[in-house]
Amino acid sequence: MVDKVMALAILFSNVKTHRKKDFRKTAEATRYLRESERMSYAEIGRAVGADGWTISQFDKLYDLPESVWKHIESGEIKLDKGYLISRMGKEVQTELGDALSDLNTKEARAMV
Repeated sequence: MVDKVMALAILFSNVKTHRKKDFRKTAEATRYLRESERMSYAEIGRAVGADGWTISQFDKLYDLPESVWKHIESGEIKLDKGYLISRMGKEVQTELGDALSDLNTKEARAMV
């Protein structure tokens, strides 16, 4: 990430289009704004015309393992309105479920 303006531009562009190849950039931009610029989800959302919940979902994507990103970028997993829609075999679904479960556990621990 170069700076706050660039991160906001990436988010502004991608929040509306949901282009699958841009999800990683969107996740990275969100994480940058949260950690480096100390912006809340609501502040980021207001800046790019989205709600805080949507921005929080992009932030969660940042923590997905590389194996899951591979399936997102190939189109096997489609991200649609905050939900994962899968078009893959049972083995990959199990892998994805484990990864998402780990994320939820980490998030729950962080809230304590």
